[in-house]
Amino acid sequence: MANCTLNPEAVQTTCQAPWSDLRELDLSANSMSGDAIRYLAGSVWSRLEILHLKDCDINVTAVSYLVQAHWPHLKTLGLSGNDIHVDALDLLVKAQWPSLTELDLSYNYLGPGPVVRLSSGHELPLESGQHIITPPAWLLKQWPMLSVLNLSCCNEV
Repeated sequence: MANCTLNPEAVQTTCQAPWSDLRELDLSANSMSGDAIRYLAGSVWSRLEILHLKDCDINVTAVSYLVQAHWPHLKTLGLSGNDIHVDALDLLVKAQWPSLTELDLSYNYLGPGPVVRLSSGHELPLESGQHIITPPAWLLKQWPMLSVLNLSCCNEV
């Protein structure tokens, strides 16, 4: 469903679908307003493991809805290329996703402070411009399974 120009009503209809065994969903490159994310977070897809929301114009309002989602099996969350700044990040790290193993925040302008705070874990050797780390201990208290945190290009506007 990536790049389908879904409006909030289409997202609401999609989220009401009885796909109780849905494990992966890619809604990348759709403009996901706060309402669209609210519908997504209220979905009944409790078995969702992989969610891609790359380039969806997600902002602090949308993140405030996203963190309310009950996805106990969510392992991978891709939030690359959105409008996630420090306020949204502060909300995001409070989400209750105990199975989360990979979080992609690349190409969001987090600024140097949050990037330093998040990157206090061990950096993996990467090509120039990439910044993928093992998460710091304080973040592992929230998401104990988290093993990959992608912060590529998070200091750039």
